[in-house]
Amino acid sequence: MGCSKKAGNTVGGYHPKMQPDNEPPDDFKSNGYTSESLKMLDTDEGQLNAIFACFGSAAQHAQMFEQALVRFLVTYNKISPETLSIEDFEAAERGLHKKTMGALIKELRKHVNFPDETVPGYFEAALKQRNFLMHHFFLDRCMDLGNTEGRMRLLGELLSIQDEVDRGRVLTNAMRIAVCETLGIKDEYAITASLADK
Repeated sequence: MGCSKKAGNTVGGYHPKMQPDNEPPDDFKSNGYTSESLKMLDTDEGQLNAIFACFGSAAQHAQMFEQALVRFLVTYNKISPETLSIEDFEAAERGLHKKTMGALIKELRKHVNFPDETVPGYFEAALKQRNFLMHHFFLDRCMDLGNTEGRMRLLGELLSIQDEVDRGRVLTNAMRIAVCETLGIKDEYAITASLADK
């Protein structure tokens, strides 16, 4: 089952008890959801499985944002006026892969002058959501696992976290693409980035 947006105590406007014959609304059908995929929300076990699946999806999007930050910084290192040997460049790239999301955002801010705090604010919000997801989500929300309304709320929250970190990924990829196009250099990640966006 994919993950979609929340509305109230429902997931994307869908609640298993609200639809006649449990048929998904048209917007769900157009996004590839079937009656079968949404039936999992009819049972406690299915709702829990959906929570764990959406947690995994949000974690995946957080990793994709971290990867986008690394790719931007690697691209920046290639165009940097500071000349690096191949060995130094490869060591710098390996070092980036070891950094946390917070350290990557800090590194990006050293090299990019933003006209205001809008984009950095999105990055900081994504970092905050990622850290909450990985370190506190189930600990702080364990009581919500015990009832349908709580589980629907958790699904909505996970979808919101996923959207937040995904916005950071999209912005970072857009910045890398813009730099490459503006400077007329090859975007080493164009093919893999476009596949990840699908």
